[in-house]
Amino acid sequence: MIAEARNAKAAGAIIARAFHDDPDNRWVFGTRPMAPTFTALARHLYLARGFGHMAGGDGATLWLMDARDKNAGLIATLKVAAALGLSAGLGAMRRGLALDAVFSKAHPPQPHAFLFAVGVVPEAQGKGLGGALIRAGLERVDTADLPCYLESTKERNLPLYRHFGFQELPLLAAPRGCPPVWPMWRPAKAA
Repeated sequence: MIAEARNAKAAGAIIARAFHDDPDNRWVFGTRPMAPTFTALARHLYLARGFGHMAGGDGATLWLMDARDKNAGLIATLKVAAALGLSAGLGAMRRGLALDAVFSKAHPPQPHAFLFAVGVVPEAQGKGLGGALIRAGLERVDTADLPCYLESTKERNLPLYRHFGFQELPLLAAPRGCPPVWPMWRPAKAA
């Protein structure tokens, strides 16, 4: 199902559960809650300016059709920063902003879609749900004849993304102490 703004809290909770063991998110959040931040990102950025898909309470994706839409403006940025700071603390906010700055610089300059997150809760992983969610988003991206970019924070997910035509780019120069990030690019494939 297509995710709408009213699904922001559910999408945020799913992605937080799916990313519970994600090395980069653990670096940013430590053991503090992730759901408020992912909910704010869904509500104020990805479902407001982009789109998403959900598979019941088991999986969710968040996308932007135009990666330049990531610059959501001051109010949205402050709402996301407040959610991060209030739920995870100022240290998490500093680490999150540092990592986001690296991500922002790494985006290719040409117009492209951006897959921010695909998350499947632990008990539903390994059953093809993540692939189905990615496929649904790529159908829309391919209809628009756009290339697509993502940043994988887990090396074990690279084969899944390769299956959908993503190619690895050089590792990002993440902030000191942050685990590696694998940027990936998928050329446009007209539908």
